[in-house]
Amino acid sequence: MVETTHPPFDAAMKRHLVMALAAWFPLAAQAADKDPTDYSIRQYSVMLGVALLGGLVSWINKVRAGQLPAWSLMQLVGELATSAFSGLLCFWICEWTNTPQLLTISLVAIAGHMGTRAIILFERWAERRYGLRLPDDHLDTGGEHAKAADHPQ
Repeated sequence: MVETTHPPFDAAMKRHLVMALAAWFPLAAQAADKDPTDYSIRQYSVMLGVALLGGLVSWINKVRAGQLPAWSLMQLVGELATSAFSGLLCFWICEWTNTPQLLTISLVAIAGHMGTRAIILFERWAERRYGLRLPDDHLDTGGEHAKAADHPQ
């Protein structure tokens, strides 16, 4: 793994970051009033459908690459369930940040395609955002999902 160094924050960069965060916080506060039950079945159906489509594409790619057998229904169901869950998490995060709908749909599809890798990225984001430190062993699924999240292609 190649380590990259980032330039230190200078005063101008810090000011820009503070200004961006100050502009973003009212949007996040407005989104805090939303409830998962406030969305229509139609909206959830579209988001989950896009996430499932992303998961299906991921599964097809894995079958073509020889990583999964095409006849394994359990692998397909597992891939789709993980894709739906990661897409749903992405949808809620996008709603919380008031992301535009077209961008939200795109991000939900990407999260659905990423599956477990997206969930691991969400966990790492939460660790940084809230100052948490989860044990590394919870990320190991015993398979290549954890390895793929650490080394995306």
